[in-house]
Amino acid sequence: MVDYSAVDIFDHRPYDDYPYLVLPKETYRMDLNFDSESSIRAYVYRKDDLFGDPVPLNLAGITISFNIFSADNILICVGEGRISDLDTSEIEYVIGENDIRDFGRYYGYFILTDINGKSLMLPNPRQKQRIVINAV
Repeated sequence: MVDYSAVDIFDHRPYDDYPYLVLPKETYRMDLNFDSESSIRAYVYRKDDLFGDPVPLNLAGITISFNIFSADNILICVGEGRISDLDTSEIEYVIGENDIRDFGRYYGYFILTDINGKSLMLPNPRQKQRIVINAV
């Protein structure tokens, strides 16, 4: 289980029906030398129907993808993410060797698509939240 006192909450609107991400850290560091595996993990939450408390979003039947954008807002990579833990609604994207080739700052979004083809982008771009990736 995650220690939620140590995580930052992005796009957190507990009384809104729109899901949001809980991220273990605001900025992810990626080593271009690939000495270690770089991954981006997040937890997807929504408002509880009964009391409005945050609860894990049911991700059964959801496919996950991850988009990486350059600092100039140019899409440079689309990759397949995965559900790491269905009970806690943890999702993950492992950054591949060819996803980011240059040093700098990049931004990412998870795309969740249900079996009917309806997609949801997180963090919510309307709130201008982004996952920051520093390639060093």
